[in-house]
Amino acid sequence: MSITSSPNATVSELIAHWRLQEALFQGYRRLFITLELGLLSVASLSLSINVNTLSVPAQAAILAILCSLAIGIFFKLSGIINKRGEIVFFWQALILRVEQGIGVQAPLAMMKQFQDGNPEVRSWPEFSYASGNGKRTRSALDTILPFAIGFVWAAIVVIFIVEKA
Repeated sequence: MSITSSPNATVSELIAHWRLQEALFQGYRRLFITLELGLLSVASLSLSINVNTLSVPAQAAILAILCSLAIGIFFKLSGIINKRGEIVFFWQALILRVEQGIGVQAPLAMMKQFQDGNPEVRSWPEFSYASGNGKRTRSALDTILPFAIGFVWAAIVVIFIVEKA
């Protein structure tokens, strides 16, 4: 069956796909927050518990390892989260298109084109609308929170340096 001969997708079918992508998106966010806050907790506890039991170089090594893990997780998961957020916006755009009476055929093939950067799909006015409105609400979790976590990491490192200097 060719892409152009498939039946039009219904709103309920598109909502089912959107729910799946939204669940994945929220799952990645939860994973990011859990891992980052877990590493912050371990760093704080290990530095406060081991103040008298470990040497300063050992404490610095622990802090460096934990910071490196946090940075690696940040870069890996923030890219995944942003891509998944775009896919959520894509499905919202498809729903908007169907609600406007525009037929949507082969939505999964269209999603793959979107993921591959197809400019025709990415230039839909519905995608601009969905992503524009959604980005305002996403900015707190996807931008401000990671920077806040980074600020806390920086504070831990500065406190460590000041205390040990």
